[in-house]
Amino acid sequence: SVTRVQIPRAAGSAAAVVNLTATGPRQHGFLTAWACEGPPPTVSVHNYARAQTIAHTAIVPLDPTGGFCIFTRSATNLIADITDDLGLTRDEFYFKKF
Repeated sequence: SVTRVQIPRAAGSAAAVVNLTATGPRQHGFLTAWACEGPPPTVSVHNYARAQTIAHTAIVPLDPTGGFCIFTRSATNLIADITDDLGLTRDEFYFKKF
């Protein structure tokens, strides 16, 4: 299933640091997080086993309104803890020279 997460006051930000926790999954699976634009990517940011509680930190791209989507391969309870948005616009995040 897909869950949309909206981050308050993050409109226009390119990405956010999030901690994603799966707890009580019914079977093994994975989470994928993306900016809700288009289909989910074919890579996971988080893998879990049946009945496991496990967390992973990820930098997730945001859509223009400051939201992102999470796809779960199997039924699980999901906790999304938002650490912070990166404070960069989408152009700065994707095209900035370091």
